[in-house]
Amino acid sequence: MSPVPWHSDGFFVEAAAGDLLGRSRPHLTGEIYFQEATSMLPAEVLRAALSNLEVSSSQPLQSSASDTGRRLRVLDACAAPGSKSTQLGNWLEGQGGLLVANEADPGRAEILRTNLLRAGVVNCLVTCLDGRELGDLAPELFDAVLMDVPCSCEGNARKDPGSLLRGSGGAPSNDGTPPIWHRPLVEMQWELMRSGWRALRPGGYLVYSTCTFNQWENEAQCVKLLEADVATELGGFRASAVDIAAVLNFPPSAASAVRGIAPLFSEKAQGQRSKGQSHNLPESVKLGVQVGALRLSPQSFDVEGFFVSCFRKEESTVAHEERSGTRSKPAASASMTTMAPSYASDLRALSGGEALKLRSLAQSCLGFWPERESGETMTNLWEDPRSGEIWLLPDLGPPGLEVLARHAQTPGLLVARRQHAGGRYSDPASHLELSDELMLVAGDRASSAASLTTSEWAELLSRVESGLHISSGRSERTGNMVVEETVDEEEENGIGY
Repeated sequence: MSPVPWHSDGFFVEAAAGDLLGRSRPHLTGEIYFQEATSMLPAEVLRAALSNLEVSSSQPLQSSASDTGRRLRVLDACAAPGSKSTQLGNWLEGQGGLLVANEADPGRAEILRTNLLRAGVVNCLVTCLDGRELGDLAPELFDAVLMDVPCSCEGNARKDPGSLLRGSGGAPSNDGTPPIWHRPLVEMQWELMRSGWRALRPGGYLVYSTCTFNQWENEAQCVKLLEADVATELGGFRASAVDIAAVLNFPPSAASAVRGIAPLFSEKAQGQRSKGQSHNLPESVKLGVQVGALRLSPQSFDVEGFFVSCFRKEESTVAHEERSGTRSKPAASASMTTMAPSYASDLRALSGGEALKLRSLAQSCLGFWPERESGETMTNLWEDPRSGEIWLLPDLGPPGLEVLARHAQTPGLLVARRQHAGGRYSDPASHLELSDELMLVAGDRASSAASLTTSEWAELLSRVESGLHISSGRSERTGNMVVEETVDEEEENGIGY
């Protein structure tokens, strides 16, 4: 193995031909995750921006007096299959923060959720929405947003040479805009970026990335954000570019090799040129503004191609007076111990005694129960009275995210269910049986992990990914509507180990 330059926990692995590392026990139990080295960059950039820049910035993340000590909330808007989400989630677990991972396709969202559980990420919410809706549903609620958008995938040229032909077919128009076939994709990327911008708190960071080469999807999008009208397009805020090479402490020689190249004429420059005034523009504007981005090519680090940029949401002095006093302030965290959360009103809270029995059962059978990095036990337990499923809900923090939670795949982590039939990990007295999901989150931390073969781990992972371990009688939520379904007790078979 050899280290990945931009991520301390990342390594290049050279395996013998025929080695199926993706089916190895460390992979199945979540100890390792395989991904392209360059795809580690967006999450690392976001982490570094939040960790490093915040210390020296004169404009810290804004919060109200009642919001002091608030935990970080991060949105991964186009998250499946989950490589970047697991990377972010593991870091946030150590910070006590919350990850919201979104994927528009329901099948891919299920895979995303399984990968997060396998990585041991518990305080997270997996939503299934068009990313372009997120900004309107959760305005200014996130400290950071990762927008790894769908793209033409030209960066996959080493493993798929045809991607270059598919991605760059067609010549640009005379005004420097993309080919006609490319425009819907570029427009969707811009809409996603604006949605992420609306979801971002003042002072927060937006990371925009693709795995493609052309400038229309990369630098040109960055310039569009930097030049966008503050009042009409950016909600009264302006974007400032973050120098990623500096944030990641790249040496000068490496930084010069991977900085984003000069983009096509920006819209402002195009307007000047159309008026025959391009000769009056300074050279820096003719070539495009500096966007602080990184552009990695196969020949630079022997990796797949990738582009990543980062922006800070700055208050606009022009719009400040108009917005002052009108923006809602985050409130203190609401207690979730006395009433059901609005997005899961069909659940009832477990009593202290019931919760203690469940945790004792988990400790007895698995030697494991989810805890925060600080050692604080996670106890936000709620039961669905119809199916008997018991869920550990994430801590959403200050109010606001309940709207997104209504679009979640599940309320949280399924830790157990009540049933009459005894299973391998069950308590006949209380009819509690631990779930596949809890075992998957525990991984090799479970005292019983050694008794499971690699094949059994693979079967467990498959069950969780399929969703078959969750009762078919569970309420199916669509938006704000809850459709009740009856539970056939004869068909409600729990799963043991």
